[in-house]
Amino acid sequence: MHHLWSWLHAWIKLGLFFLLNASFTACRNIIWRSSGLLSEIKNRQSKDGFVGAHKMKIRMKHFIDILYPVTLRNFVLTHKEFIDPEYIFSDNVTLLQVTKDTVIFIEGNNGMPPAFSMGFSFSTIGQIATGEYIITMSLETFFRLSERLGKVDNKLVFLHNIARCGGSLVTNILEHTGCVVGWNEPRVLDNITRQMNHTWNRKTSKRVLQATLRMLAKPYSGIDSSVAKYVIKPSPCVSTMPYWRMLHEAAPHATQIFIYRDLNAAFHSLIRVVTTVPSHMFLYIASLTENPHAPALCYHWNGTQGLGYTDMTARYNYIHEFSYRTIRNAFKAFLEMQKCGLHIPAIKYEDLVSNPESIVAALLREIGIPAEVVPRALKGMEMDSQAQVPFSQEKMAKLKEQAKGSKLDPEFLDDMQQEFEEVGVPGPYDWDKNCRLSGTILPQPLLVNTK
Repeated sequence: MHHLWSWLHAWIKLGLFFLLNASFTACRNIIWRSSGLLSEIKNRQSKDGFVGAHKMKIRMKHFIDILYPVTLRNFVLTHKEFIDPEYIFSDNVTLLQVTKDTVIFIEGNNGMPPAFSMGFSFSTIGQIATGEYIITMSLETFFRLSERLGKVDNKLVFLHNIARCGGSLVTNILEHTGCVVGWNEPRVLDNITRQMNHTWNRKTSKRVLQATLRMLAKPYSGIDSSVAKYVIKPSPCVSTMPYWRMLHEAAPHATQIFIYRDLNAAFHSLIRVVTTVPSHMFLYIASLTENPHAPALCYHWNGTQGLGYTDMTARYNYIHEFSYRTIRNAFKAFLEMQKCGLHIPAIKYEDLVSNPESIVAALLREIGIPAEVVPRALKGMEMDSQAQVPFSQEKMAKLKEQAKGSKLDPEFLDDMQQEFEEVGVPGPYDWDKNCRLSGTILPQPLLVNTK
């Protein structure tokens, strides 16, 4: 019940901010219309236009949590100036969001994308925290700019994961090599999945995704472009077969890595995360209701429609079902992509923490980063990879202590056991420390000195 009240408080604050912003925007647009500025904005950002981008000053901002989709409604904005669209190639300007016909960039007060080294566990949180200006342009302008970057898929690395399995830790480790730009769960990719098959046709969707990936992999002056790698850890909530296939079609030469851990440990950790994030209040409500169709709201909220989620009903506690099925779908996508012949080495979290030098060295070989930087990479294990978010190590430890003694419905576990066996993965009853998926990188004797 404590979580419910804290969530309601967060949603009330967001609602009040949206109300304030709507009132301000209405008054602002009246002024813009009377001065002719609104007409000029529309003309400059017309579908076929390539005559400028609109830069606006952020006066106020509000962001509920990492899982909430970002839009212009999260910012109170005033007109600054019209600028050359190529300004977005500056180091401190990063892609924030792509909507139906508008692309949103954010200009920060630092010279690189917000990263773990700056104290930001998730990219979008860092972008908003450091952002000072919003830059918008038309979708067509965005396409033309991205084409100037050429093919980048051989520089991309996707870290697919089952959730709560060390994906953020691996991103942090790779960033510490000094030749990696890390994007940890950028919300722009999740938003594209929401709009696919609803806003754009398949051809346009692929074009949007390719342009987005190019922009996430744009050059930065602080990293040698000849050796740079761009690591993208997608949100595990959309880690399904259609999503993996979509990324592979858009970037066929990208490196794919899969990260997982002990099934039961990941499941219980994910449950604790759900109880800390205001965006998941609907999951909590669905878990309380006896209406079996309540989960449909949650699927819509998490932007997973059209990505392989076909079961819109729940028989048990929905938080439990959501958690297990999020993990199951990620395992299923990994195994199916392997069957398609895609090379996807896997990392087991328990192997990483027990043999960090060996696993990190093998990971760098897969990505194409020299083994000499292993000592630098290992320093990424010395910090909390999810600091400044509701599920930091300290907060998760407290929730774990509170959850001691709680038990799951045996009938529910029986059903989950059957679902995982159908996928080809050991179920909750069978998983032990020796379980490893095919393709898992095994600890090996080191060939280089990492000290």
